[in-house]
Amino acid sequence: MKGTVSEYSVLSSDKDEDGQYRVNLEVKIEKYLAPGYDGLRKRIAVMGIDSNPGVCFSKSLSSDLINSTAIHALNSAFTDTRKFSVLDRKEKDVYLLEKELLQSEDVPTIEMSKLGNVKGTDYIFTATIKDLSITDQKFDIKITKENVHNRRANVVIDYKIIIFATRQIKVSSSISVSLTNKEINGSTCESILSKLLDKAAREIVKLCMDNIYPALVLKIERGNIFINLGKGSIEQGAEYTVYEVNEMMMDQYTGEPLGMDEFEIATIKIVDVKPKYSVATILTGDVEKIKPNDIVRKVRK
Repeated sequence: MKGTVSEYSVLSSDKDEDGQYRVNLEVKIEKYLAPGYDGLRKRIAVMGIDSNPGVCFSKSLSSDLINSTAIHALNSAFTDTRKFSVLDRKEKDVYLLEKELLQSEDVPTIEMSKLGNVKGTDYIFTATIKDLSITDQKFDIKITKENVHNRRANVVIDYKIIIFATRQIKVSSSISVSLTNKEINGSTCESILSKLLDKAAREIVKLCMDNIYPALVLKIERGNIFINLGKGSIEQGAEYTVYEVNEMMMDQYTGEPLGMDEFEIATIKIVDVKPKYSVATILTGDVEKIKPNDIVRKVRK
């Protein structure tokens, strides 16, 4: 048992033939309970983000700026799903300063119980950010003699989720994300970069969620379908397909799970998004055939 000894008392003591003392103690151990809910959430750490310098209106964007902005966006996106415990692996100096303080004589002994509670991760998220550019194309309209600006931001990100314990790759994919002139007009380079990487992070996390935590039907009530995804993970107006799930299929050679047999039974539309769940209505199919724990996947258009 880990913890800090706050007090003890001697219950008995005796000396054996070899001159060794045996002592029975009653010990009170203070154990620190970390705040927040951990439960069965998978732990994930965003690490190993790498990028080349980017370009914003012919000026250079440093790799350090791109990396730090991406890490912040990804941590926020994973946290907002409420399905992951996101571990910080960046603010090492801040942690070491606090650890040094807790080990000093300036704080009560009980505060030492906070040490030894650092969690190991289940998944490591790593990514390479490529081809990040923010451009401004200028052209003249001859009839009105106006100078028009068409700004656009683009980025390509290759990403992986690795199972820490086995080093197996759980997810590996690439995504291309853009912002239009309307989305970035009048913004600074830093603001555009933040908006672009935030959009990319949320798209990536949605794809990862579909692999690790596919959305499930919670219940059906009065023709409404309740989904276990809420704000930050699902959008109002989005369309989803509901699948009935049958038995798990296994590879005959390796014994590895290949996935569950799925059959499409309905299409639904999200009409209300709550912090931790959302509500949908039926578009096609029979709502009577939908049942709790059916898998829900976004319609890819």
